[in-house]
Amino acid sequence: MIFYKSYPYAPKATLYSALSSIFAYFAIILGAVNVYGGFFGDLSKGLFADANKIVVGVIGLLLLGLGLFSFFYLYKKVIPAKAEKESEENIRTKASFGYMYCKNFPEEYERIRAVNADFAEKYQRDETGKIVKVKKR
Repeated sequence: MIFYKSYPYAPKATLYSALSSIFAYFAIILGAVNVYGGFFGDLSKGLFADANKIVVGVIGLLLLGLGLFSFFYLYKKVIPAKAEKESEENIRTKASFGYMYCKNFPEEYERIRAVNADFAEKYQRDETGKIVKVKKR
């Protein structure tokens, strides 16, 4: 099972999160297999038949390290910071993201309207307080 975080206002960060998680998952599995095969297994047949056991084990350790780095640093630190920046930028510059944000946080309508001219042009509040798309005449 592969886990990733979905960021509703940052689609690129969601993609990076999924790819980072997939990469970490496969690197850890391949690394563990290489470590076992290199240090504890029999390499007399198969893909690494002619390889040095130490080299295969070290490659496995490198893959394990890379997978753990990808999961614990990229997935948990770098991508959330990127998502925060991307979310704020998308909300400030794109009407559709501003609308999604205002649907979830209606009290932010005036602030988003002030910073996002495209949103202010395309959406407004009706008599009931709902945010609706402005009809073109």
